[in-house]
Amino acid sequence: MQPRADADADVQYSRLNTTLGTSFDGARAFEQRLTSMAWVAGAAGALVVGFVSVRIRRVAIASALHTRVPRGSLAAVLALETAAWVIPVAIVAVGATSVFAASGAAADRATTLLLTGRVVAPAVVWAFTGAALAFITTRERHLFRYVKDR
Repeated sequence: MQPRADADADVQYSRLNTTLGTSFDGARAFEQRLTSMAWVAGAAGALVVGFVSVRIRRVAIASALHTRVPRGSLAAVLALETAAWVIPVAIVAVGATSVFAASGAAADRATTLLLTGRVVAPAVVWAFTGAALAFITTRERHLFRYVKDR
């Protein structure tokens, strides 16, 4: 059985679903994605870890201040100690993302690395900020209290 020649004239093209897909706002969908605020979570976590990493050493820091070690020298040492754990974490995060991006579509690699940078960079800054806040709040005059609270 063959189709009739005039059957092609009756063909109609239309959407099956007329309510969805009529418009697409990609920028709005991107801004409303679940991970759009991941940088805030990363920054908050880094702030807490940075603060705790110095705060747990408050007895040693207050003791050093008591023995007249300059605050600037202690700040430099704490900055180097913080960098000793923050930089490797950032390198691993960017490295893992690079491996992940290399296994995906070539068009998405730059975007994947950019979005990782948007999370890692604030986390690095806030980790140092947390360490600095813990150092600033550590006082030599509280040495006895710190020892007593151990």
